[in-house]
Amino acid sequence: MEGDLLGAGNLAKRFEVVVVEPDDEDVELLRFAAFTGFAHRFSQWIDVGGSARVPGGWGGKRSGAGSRPGRRDTLALRRGGYHGSRRSRRWRGGSTVATIRDVAQHAGVAPSTVSYVLSGSRSISEETRTRVREAIDVLGYHPRASARTLRAGRTRVIALAVPRAAGLQRSVDGRFAIDVSDAANLLGYDLLLSTSQDKAEGVRRVALSGLADAAVLMAVDMEDSRIDVVRELAFPAALIGRPADEAALPWTDLDWEAAAALAVRTLAAAGHRTLVYLGPTRSEFAGRRSYALRGRAGARAGAEETRRPVRVLETPDDGPRLAHRLREAIGTGPGCATALIVQHPSADHVLSALTALGLHVPEDLAVLVLGSLPDDPTARRLPRVDLPVHTLASEVTRLAAHATTLPGTTPAPHLLVPPLLSGADRLRGTRDHGTT
Repeated sequence: MEGDLLGAGNLAKRFEVVVVEPDDEDVELLRFAAFTGFAHRFSQWIDVGGSARVPGGWGGKRSGAGSRPGRRDTLALRRGGYHGSRRSRRWRGGSTVATIRDVAQHAGVAPSTVSYVLSGSRSISEETRTRVREAIDVLGYHPRASARTLRAGRTRVIALAVPRAAGLQRSVDGRFAIDVSDAANLLGYDLLLSTSQDKAEGVRRVALSGLADAAVLMAVDMEDSRIDVVRELAFPAALIGRPADEAALPWTDLDWEAAAALAVRTLAAAGHRTLVYLGPTRSEFAGRRSYALRGRAGARAGAEETRRPVRVLETPDDGPRLAHRLREAIGTGPGCATALIVQHPSADHVLSALTALGLHVPEDLAVLVLGSLPDDPTARRLPRVDLPVHTLASEVTRLAAHATTLPGTTPAPHLLVPPLLSGADRLRGTRDHGTT
């Protein structure tokens, strides 16, 4: 199908959609693309071996007599067309995508001859080569990525693995995806986006598919199962996240421990005696996400260093409970908390909960945000440690590309970005710091 895909940013780009490897999972790639508004920047979008749904009524349009809205299939998007395979079908008037066998039949040659023409691996007469090329043009055939790169031996594609169950906000996923895409393009690579609930098997499928030279893995756990997979397969990869085994693979990350400890020290120096640390969601802690565990450890270390009580709180997975949890943690009267540290890319939901409690920022409560997106308008009004998305994305892409030429480098290179606190002067103004 060719149709307009309309996203949050009112993007209206032309895409060709093909079905690849139908499966049973329900990965709504097009919904993710439309929500983030970044789909138009990817040269390729695919969930290898997974599946997707085209939801009706939100801009992911199907056209042609062969359309079947709501069908569960894996989708692959490529700006300017996608290189299909024998199992691919095009949603356009019910017609099918040309296969290598179709080309062979049209040209009057064997399928292997078409492969030889595409790969250049054998000498083929000019007459036969011309017939094959003409058949390709007439049928609109596009060879698979593996066929296109037989001579080069490389795809010049980097896969970005974003687990669907990572618990991260889509805005963060989208920002990293766009910056990794830009960094990859600067290095001469295209970007392939892979999502899968089964993180390890998703990466295994990408590695074995031959679609990418290397992978960038997001939402890293402390003991991430994907690390064992890529090492087992000797597949080059780099991580956005600091694993427990720091020598396992190249990685880059914000120093979450240092960021949380810095926040506690800064608030203590401003006169706050009792603080609340609101960490990521319970599911992120349960999944042992690196940023969640390291941020909490940093808050506790800061409390020990400053000898200030810090009440550690997990963000409820269900939003309506947040105000109740905050009211309990902040307390009232003497000894109540006068400062809140929020480890989250956006503070909007927290500020809304505080407003519902009748608290004003910063008059009643100082709020400091860890890991905010650099251009988040709400966070820019607050003291904050921004998530250095551009730096992390550029460096991890460089590390992944570098790993294709020097696999297994020991120890694995990494970049730990120190926290940079902005807006500390906005901490003044709280009515009662509890100072003596």
